[in-house]
Amino acid sequence: MKKKLSKEFLVSLNCGDIFEYAYDYIVDGKEVTEKIIAEIKPDDVDSINVLKEVSATEKYGKKGKNGVIEIFLKKK
Repeated sequence: MKKKLSKEFLVSLNCGDIFEYAYDYIVDGKEVTEKIIAEIKPDDVDSINVLKEVSATEKYGKKGKNGVIEIFLKKK
């Protein structure tokens, strides 16, 4: 079951607190830049997954070696 995220958590993500540590940012299956992340409205986010170490490299290969943040948006 996916947890719902608080607006405070999403605001901290948009401020870059967690993103300085991640190599790859994936939104709905597509790699994006921090600029795109900053434009996402908290109310549009369905869930966020943080993949580290083995789980990131298993799913994304060498690109995920420093970690991956997956963001899934609500379906419109």
